[in-house]
Amino acid sequence: MWYHGWRSNRFKKDGFMKDFFTELAFKIVIQNASRIAMDSGSNVVGTEHILLAIVENPEANGKFKRTGVTPESLAKVIAREFPADSGSSRKDKPQFNEEAKQLFREALIHSLRITQKKRMNIDLLLFAIISDNRNRAHLCLEILDVDMAHMM
Repeated sequence: MWYHGWRSNRFKKDGFMKDFFTELAFKIVIQNASRIAMDSGSNVVGTEHILLAIVENPEANGKFKRTGVTPESLAKVIAREFPADSGSSRKDKPQFNEEAKQLFREALIHSLRITQKKRMNIDLLLFAIISDNRNRAHLCLEILDVDMAHMM
């Protein structure tokens, strides 16, 4: 399969992952979402951390301005709904959980269908979040009463 690397140990290597993201998407997803997870005391990066990284980034958050979602409001929802496991052992760098990896797979599938390229951008990540109503990021948007039908 073309995304076999997502299931291997190579997924953890930034160099391998960078090939699948636009520059902005890589900066947001890998660097900022990891920082957000660590700052919250989590040793895993979930879809909720990816969403917060998108909302925090002025280059990527244009779609959220009209929804009223702010980094502060989203961070409060995440802290309330998904508190970090205080008993977890912190690692130097958090790992992406299975839900986040699934988000990446979905975004890559959309990328191949739309652009015929294996490169995720912010819009494709948001589309994957909105399309899957089972992920934590989607739940956060529902709690904040975001009309997702008008976001894309």
